[in-house]
This record gives sequence, structure tokens and C-alpha cells, in this order.
Amino acid sequence: AEVTGREKHPYSIWRKMSERHVSLEQLSDIMAFRATVDTEEECYRALGVIHRRWPLVPGRFKDYISTPKRNGYRSLHTSVIHAGDTRIEIQIRTRDMHAQAEYGLAAHWAYKQDAVRPDTQVSWIRDLIEILDHADSPEELLEHTRMAMYQDRIFAFSPKGELIQLPKGATPIDFAYAVHSNIGDQAVGAKVNGQVVPLRTGIAQGDQVQILRSKAQEPQANWLNFAITGKARAAIRRHIRHKERDETIRLGRKLYEEIALRLPTPPGEGALKDALKRLKLADEPALMAAIARRKLTDKQVMEAVMPGSATGDDEHEHPPQQHAIEIKGLTPGMAFNFAVDCRPIPGDRIVGLRRPGKPIEVHAIECADLAEAIKTAKALMD
Repeated sequence: AEVTGREKHPYSIWRKMSERHVSLEQLSDIMAFRATVDTEEECYRALGVIHRRWPLVPGRFKDYISTPKRNGYRSLHTSVIHAGDTRIEIQIRTRDMHAQAEYGLAAHWAYKQDAVRPDTQVSWIRDLIEILDHADSPEELLEHTRMAMYQDRIFAFSPKGELIQLPKGATPIDFAYAVHSNIGDQAVGAKVNGQVVPLRTGIAQGDQVQILRSKAQEPQANWLNFAITGKARAAIRRHIRHKERDETIRLGRKLYEEIALRLPTPPGEGALKDALKRLKLADEPALMAAIARRKLTDKQVMEAVMPGSATGDDEHEHPPQQHAIEIKGLTPGMAFNFAVDCRPIPGDRIVGLRRPGKPIEVHAIECADLAEAIKTAKALMD
């Protein structure tokens, strides 16, 4: 790499301070360096080396390589802090990019030794000529000649200077999962450029992002409302599926305990293993999940555990719960039954119907028989 530097002239410093109403400490380009390398890949590698060596100034990173200026200018711009309080501006570009920045598009074409001028390189010139011809006022000219940037992707930095590439619209939860899945799973908030923000906050180009974590945290379903990267969304969904499966198995085990109470004698471990073979299920969790999801009737479970025990037992009769299952909105220990045709599973929205002298009857909100059942109920519990 070739590195050159310059120090800003005192008059230029004074003029910039006056025009922008900033202090000397707020200027980032009093000292500036330019690193010229051979390839685009080396630009980003050099950027990583710089950010690992010196802390960056938040909000000062610009990636004009992935998002070129309207006039075709390409370069990486960043500012770092040296020796405690000195701000230094650094530009990183290839030799081709430098030739174009210094001498214009003609130099770029000469550098490439390409006689054919691509339309994409000169379209902005045609646009500018058209604007000059048709603008009605200086304000309109200024408005229409603003330099545009393509916003397909952005770059953000970790506190250690690691460069993270994200799509436009990404949030700290996307950043967290891009760094590591464990960091994403434990995220509770973030600091963007030193300010504490919610996980749904949008990340801007060049932001420094620090993820705040807690070992007690776990992925939340509402994160899917603002996570946009495939990696983040897949990790969140995977955790939700595992959690729902655990809750389903726990519910199935409670229901199995009730079914076992109706058997002539308490079943042992051997009876349960035999039941798995008869039902062709892999293990006990698979059986409990099948019970919770109503893939097996009570009578089928009884017959599998203890053949002949279900004779005369009405498979549609579900006596009041003897072992309470936690349902939000019900007093702990309150007796309830699941509706015969729509026994809900964890995660379903439910409605409880109360009748005098009877347990709460629990229906899934989409139950086809719910409308008719409501007519005879004394009260509803949503």
C-alpha cells in the first residue's frame, strides 16, 4: 500500500469552524491520510486493520465503494482517534479509484484502457446537462443535483472495530446474530454510537453497535417483527419451535397422568415402553407430544399402555383436571376441561366457558362449536 498524508492549513481550519459552528476538537480532518492499494478486497482488509488499531469516531464511516456517489466517486472514508484525543481522517481506495477521483472519468477510462464508454459511467453527466437546461431556480437545481447513494447494504462496526455487513433497514438484533448466534439469543438491548437504544432501532451506515446481553434472556417471538436478515429470523424461529415443543411435551405429560388415573392399576416404566412399541413411537417425548396434539385418543393411549383397560370407557369423556395445568387467566388449581373437538395446545388463543356447577370448558378461539357453546355459557374468559 502507498500512504500519503497532509495537515490542514490554519486558514482552512478557521473557515470550516466558522461555517459549521464547531469547535477545533470536533474536526476530524485536521490530519488526514490516504492509503492506496491494488484491489477492492485490500481496501476492506486495510479498513479492518485500522479499526482494530485505533477506535473509530462514531458516525464518520462512509462506504463509497459499495454505495458510490452519483458522479462515480468511490473510496472508503473513516475517522479514528489517536493518542487519546486527536482525530484523524483516513481514506482508502484502489489506484483506479484514486485516478478517477483526481482526474475524472476520462482518467478512469484511460486507466482501464477501454475505448468503449459504458453508459452507466456517463449517465450522470447527461442528467446534469438536462437539469441545467430545465431548472427554473437555483433551489430546484440544488434539489435535483443532490448526490444520490445506493442503499442496498450498509456497514456497521463492533466496539472492537469488526466490520459487519447488513442489508438496509437492519436492526441491532440482525447485527447481534451476524456476530454470533449466542449473542443474538441473549440480546436485551444495544448501544448505537454510545447511546442505549431498543433492539428495533434502525442501524445507519457507519454506526458503531454494541449488543447488551443477559444470560437470562431468550429469543422473543416479537423479534420477528423487526429482524430482517435470514440468519436472525431462522435462529429466532428455531428457538420458538423448540420452546413450543417443550411446552407441548409438558402438557402431554400432564394429560397422560390424568389418563393413567383411569387405568385399573398404576402403569410402570415397562408398560410405557411397551406402549411406545405398540404405537410405533420413538420415545416418551414423542408420545407426550402426540397426546397433547390429540393425535391419539384417550382410549388409544389406555389400550397401548394396558391392553383391555379401555373396555367400556368412553373415549370422549374427559373428567375434571386432577393435576392443574397453568393457563394464563385462570386461578391456579381451578378445575377445567378441554373441549372434545378442539383441545388446544400451548400457544393457541383460548376461550373459557363457565357453567354453574361445572369446570371451565376450554376452547380454541377458532373452534367450530364455540358459537353454539357460548349460548349456554354463563360467562366467558378470554
